[in-house]
Amino acid sequence: MTQSVPSLLSTTWMRRAAGVWRRLAAAETTLVLLGLILLVALAGWMLPQPSAPVSADAWTASLPAWLQPWGGLLYMLGFYRLFRSPWFWLPAALLLLNCLLALADTLPPALRRGRGLAPPVDRPFPRARRAGHVVRLGQSPDEQLLALQTALAGEGFRAFVSAPARTVVMGRRRLGWLARSLVYLGLLVWLVALPFSQRGLHFQRLTLLPHTPRSVAGLNGTLKLGLVFRDDQPQEALIYHPADPQQAALAFVGPPQRGLWLNRTLLLPIDAPAVVTVEAGGTAHPRRLIPLQEDLPPAEILHLPLSDPQQAQYFLIPDARLTVQVAPAASDPDAGFSVQIRRQGETTASDSRTVRSGETFTVDGLPITLTRNHALTVLVYRDPAGWLYPLGLALVALGLGLSWLWRPALVWLIPEVKGLGGQLYGVVETLGPVEPLHSLLVDIMENDRAGGREVEG
Repeated sequence: MTQSVPSLLSTTWMRRAAGVWRRLAAAETTLVLLGLILLVALAGWMLPQPSAPVSADAWTASLPAWLQPWGGLLYMLGFYRLFRSPWFWLPAALLLLNCLLALADTLPPALRRGRGLAPPVDRPFPRARRAGHVVRLGQSPDEQLLALQTALAGEGFRAFVSAPARTVVMGRRRLGWLARSLVYLGLLVWLVALPFSQRGLHFQRLTLLPHTPRSVAGLNGTLKLGLVFRDDQPQEALIYHPADPQQAALAFVGPPQRGLWLNRTLLLPIDAPAVVTVEAGGTAHPRRLIPLQEDLPPAEILHLPLSDPQQAQYFLIPDARLTVQVAPAASDPDAGFSVQIRRQGETTASDSRTVRSGETFTVDGLPITLTRNHALTVLVYRDPAGWLYPLGLALVALGLGLSWLWRPALVWLIPEVKGLGGQLYGVVETLGPVEPLHSLLVDIMENDRAGGREVEG
């Protein structure tokens, strides 16, 4: 009887839907989408991604010179906000669909195999490799099956339950069937974390100066830095958090080495640049100091950079009408400073001297102290979904480790009795190379028998 037209159309659509499902759930699709996401992430790391709205001209001006001719086109394509554009979220959404479909394919049979329940031989594990072998049944099929079970048990196989009558199903390393599902679960955890990270991620490069309060978003207060020196090198950096008087000093030991968690925020030290700390007038009558370096604000305690020993630093003391030049001393740059002082109306320095770090000297009755010190540059990282990324990484690593080091295997022994004879079919299934298992199956089933033949699957 021929099929009706609606039935044929239904069958055609089902085949097409199954084909689309297979392509979307394929591992090749996973790799392509991961590659696209990583490519977009790399572009987002290289290109400026302002947090506030910005004009095309302003964004183009922030690009490298060789890329500026293309700035207008890149801006129009949305490259100035890659992590909030379809360039990033479309492949992420497709990868989410890919993971869900792949889990729907792999997780149920993996759990069944992991629990030791015999799967039907006509339902192969997705992307598993199979091979088979056939021999003639002997006069005592039950004894023959028992002997084969014993031989397989000697190779580490264990019997599965719920197998059909007179069918033997045995497997080893059964938890290895979960390997691919763990990888997809890890990717799924990352994808779930992305929207939360986009809404709450805070990443900042921050320089803390000694005993100078600095506010940090989300820390409910300010931070201050104190340093403990040994042999003129910073051995310990103390982070003071005034909002928590019970825990006044939180230490980095030997900066820059390890980070510090504070109020769900990671402070990671990356550098400890040398500075010279300048104070004038003493603690009783501190004077306002104005640095000539544009990126430093006026303050009563100045911290001038010493990154370049050949470059002098300048500051003004308006109340005393003095201009002071400070540079590391040529005779002892690690401990002393060369100081030149020019009074208002003078064209050249009228006072030149060398002072040691921490030494106080007087100019026109005004005490000035120069101290060699260090700032601390830290990366401030806070992410409400930050804990999900290590979890996802652990799942992916566990899945990859199982797929390489704990490859599972499954064997079906299916007798087909015909009168006094018949045939015994053997099928092996694995996620790794099938040839070694096929050779083992052939050796066990043959056991000096003749007439066996291989079955490809």
